[in-house]
Amino acid sequence: MKNIKFSIITVCFNSEATIERTLISVQKQNYSNVEHVIIDGGSKDSTLAIIKKHRKSIAYFVSEPDKGIYDAMNKGVAAAKGDVLLFLNSDDSLVDNDVLTDVANQYEEDSATDVVYGDVIYTSPRYEKYRKQSNKSATRWGLAKKIVQHQTLFVKKQTFLDSGGYDLKYRIIADYDWELKLFILMRCKYQYIPTPIAYVQRGGESSKFSTTVDRLDVMQKVFSPLEIIIFYRMRKFFRKKILTPSVRVLVLVRNLFRL
Repeated sequence: MKNIKFSIITVCFNSEATIERTLISVQKQNYSNVEHVIIDGGSKDSTLAIIKKHRKSIAYFVSEPDKGIYDAMNKGVAAAKGDVLLFLNSDDSLVDNDVLTDVANQYEEDSATDVVYGDVIYTSPRYEKYRKQSNKSATRWGLAKKIVQHQTLFVKKQTFLDSGGYDLKYRIIADYDWELKLFILMRCKYQYIPTPIAYVQRGGESSKFSTTVDRLDVMQKVFSPLEIIIFYRMRKFFRKKILTPSVRVLVLVRNLFRL
């Protein structure tokens, strides 16, 4: 894939406090063949004014009601003209100016690669900056435990279309459902790069991943009942019922010896 064109898709709604940082992080990329697609859900604050200020650097923009974040993302894909997509939330931003260059190099090395992903750096008032490493291998076991943050996941547009896109049945967890299709059902070729891709603000919808009632419904499409017991239910039980109290005891004993 020579001279890959990236489509960065940002969906937003009343994002006046954060969206400018997102826009600027895309504008500052050293890689030039990139378009920014903005899908707004009909913001009532100053989000539209901020977008208007940066309109020259935005390839496509629409503001209209939608059926939720995943509907807006699907709209963004329909409008995108790039070879490779990235979904960057309106409260997140790219880590540095070379992110797209680094990812393009991965695709250039192997044009058969469908997906490239990396790590995130979480930000919040409580955790100033906290790097979270993604699964190095998108195995069944790894994906049963945690999702690959979609703000770090680059995917060829055709691969996204082949996957059927985001299922609007799921309000919170459609990205997990989509990733299971990509990595397990479609067996897409992927590359993990051990570098941060995006600053991700904690506390969004994706933070509800581990507690959503839809998670088991999604897992049942891909994992056998035995796998769900071993990968998810028993792991969750042992973590909560045994491991956490044990760790607390060990910490207490260690602290006593330090007195």
